[in-house]
Amino acid sequence: MPLDIREVNRPITEIYDVFVKVTDGCSHGKCIYCPFFKEPYRRLSVQEIEEEAIWAKGWCEDQGEEPKRAFLQGADAFSQPFETLMAAAEYIYREMPWVKSIGSYARVDNFRDKTVDQIRQLKEAGYSDIYVGIESGDPRILKRNKKGYTPEDIREQMQKLDEAGMVWTGNFLNGLGGHRYGDKHARLTAALYKDLKPVSIEVMSLTLMEGTKLYKKGMRGSFQEATEEERLEELWVFLTCLENETVIRCRNVSNAVKLAGRLPRDKQKLLDEIDRALEKGVDFDRERIRKL
Repeated sequence: MPLDIREVNRPITEIYDVFVKVTDGCSHGKCIYCPFFKEPYRRLSVQEIEEEAIWAKGWCEDQGEEPKRAFLQGADAFSQPFETLMAAAEYIYREMPWVKSIGSYARVDNFRDKTVDQIRQLKEAGYSDIYVGIESGDPRILKRNKKGYTPEDIREQMQKLDEAGMVWTGNFLNGLGGHRYGDKHARLTAALYKDLKPVSIEVMSLTLMEGTKLYKKGMRGSFQEATEEERLEELWVFLTCLENETVIRCRNVSNAVKLAGRLPRDKQKLLDEIDRALEKGVDFDRERIRKL
């Protein structure tokens, strides 16, 4: 079936893209905090992806738009093999010659079956700014939340992207460790990013969503969410420890305080903004986020 435009999932920075579906569901589907992509995982065939590209072209023509970027749909489009991703690029450019680059979400383990040379070829084919769900650099937190990979796995696969020259964005899931665990979580995640080259790091704040296993743990009392103040303190430690030259964005709807800046240039400014927010007090309705 053609992509339902109402079900598009994309980062805030990809709002003006054209969207082409290449997978259904998530290749992992076990993260205990994630409320998305619960349909069965399936890789679309090359023929189906060609049909999706044709449908996307028609949608653009109906809207009178020529987006310069395509964003592949599916929880982790890079779970498709190298050959399929190359074919997807071919169809997108053939049908929509105005498109200049292609992005997607990805899991760390999506790159295990791809060599550095293959990733370089994907980059040359226009793939750029891939959003990789790193979430944490704490082995305990990764295991507890069933992410399916370790900090060592993350470093190994992201180093392949760096070697290939692929532009990628990582993330930090603020509060994933829960109550009174922010300091260690922040320090280990900042350490994980050291010597890696994310063009940006997106910060989101954990929200327990109804229906997830982590939400059920919260209801039973076996997991306690970090307070809003604890999340800001954790973010302060993360930014303090982060040594990368990169862009930081805290603009997700889940963030109590919206921040953005370039490190190291804007580090002190960002830290000062967090300090002011802590001094003022944090008034944030997380229940509203649960209902979105």
